[in-house]
Amino acid sequence: MEGRATRRFGCCACIFVMSRIRVLVTGGTFDKEYDELTGQLFFRDTHAPEMLRRGRCRLDVTLETVMMVDSLDMSPDGQQLAVSRPARVGEAQNDIWLIDLATGRATPLTDDHAGDYDPTWSPDGKYIVFNSGRLGGQSLFLRASDGSGVDVPLAKFEKSESNRFTVASWSRAGVLIFNVLKKTGDVDLWTLSISGDRTPKVFVSSKQSELNGTFSPDGRWVAYQANASNRYEIVVRRFPNKDPARTISRDGGKYPRWRGDGKELFFVSPAGTMMAAGFDATNGASQGEPQPLFRTQIRVGDNRPYAVEKFGQRFLLKVGPDPQMVVVMDWRTLLDR
Repeated sequence: MEGRATRRFGCCACIFVMSRIRVLVTGGTFDKEYDELTGQLFFRDTHAPEMLRRGRCRLDVTLETVMMVDSLDMSPDGQQLAVSRPARVGEAQNDIWLIDLATGRATPLTDDHAGDYDPTWSPDGKYIVFNSGRLGGQSLFLRASDGSGVDVPLAKFEKSESNRFTVASWSRAGVLIFNVLKKTGDVDLWTLSISGDRTPKVFVSSKQSELNGTFSPDGRWVAYQANASNRYEIVVRRFPNKDPARTISRDGGKYPRWRGDGKELFFVSPAGTMMAAGFDATNGASQGEPQPLFRTQIRVGDNRPYAVEKFGQRFLLKVGPDPQMVVVMDWRTLLDR
């Protein structure tokens, strides 16, 4: 029987079988690049061959790419997870898939070669909004979550204006809030009424970037990340009257999410720690200092690198191989083996 051992690194897991090495590339920090302003995910050629060459590996090595999953959003009933992922390993473009959290079964919702990202459930769970590059630039589309019907465009990319629309949060009143990347490079937050004439309107616009807006459960507040202080902080602003924003985070933060009762905000610190901040919906003030919950592997991720159920007791996030540092003593003696 062959001997076998496994070692895990930041971007891959290696299964060693005697003189043969099988490397499973998971698209970690080294290999995957994501532009959170444009909503584009890039998985470039893995650096693993170069790492092996520099390490003077003389063994038989097989490289395999493992399926990547991004842009997570949990259904209102907590039974399904909407994700963006490729249909097959090695494909460059993603589609929207729905995963049954009880069985793990994954079902495709969209199928388009241009790439679909950032799925967001409607409050009643009947629809999903996502962005896609199928119109020449990132545009917002609507699709029934049961797979019926067709993809309906909401906010369209126009070459004359070059605005690109990504990510969306859906209020119970039927209003979407989403990122708008302008040709100047700045990112603003716009809104659109699903039940109205569906004309996009500016919510927040400045010389800095404001993005990843999310409605509070009652629809009266919008939490988002803004870099007015030269780093991203989590801020909250009343909707729709646009009172001055209040800062919730203390030492930076990204990717805000609300608890189902609106009394707590979750976000990720610059160090990758999941944070929780109490929130008073009567006056829009934070309650006490944000508290760390647990460490994550989230550093620079997609616009929705985690999902949380409405009670704030269950989080879903991508977990790659545990990063380990392996120290090899007397390594020069191994070069000629």
